[in-house]
Amino acid sequence: MPIGGRIRSSPGPVEILAHQLEVLVPIVADHTKKPAAANSIDVSDVLGHSLRGGDGKIVSLQHHLKAQDRILRESA
Repeated sequence: MPIGGRIRSSPGPVEILAHQLEVLVPIVADHTKKPAAANSIDVSDVLGHSLRGGDGKIVSLQHHLKAQDRILRESA
């Protein structure tokens, strides 16, 4: 992202390869925990019980991104 710029996105699918997803999900999960802790929000409260060990990587990614959105809204 350019300094002082805005992120521009276009509608449509995003392609992520399986090996990229294996790397991305733990990073996103970590970046869910950090802002929650910084804002004294229990990450299990924002993730809820929707995240199960058997969930696929894409489902896990979706849950973490939704949780991050909620954390940012609650901390604003």
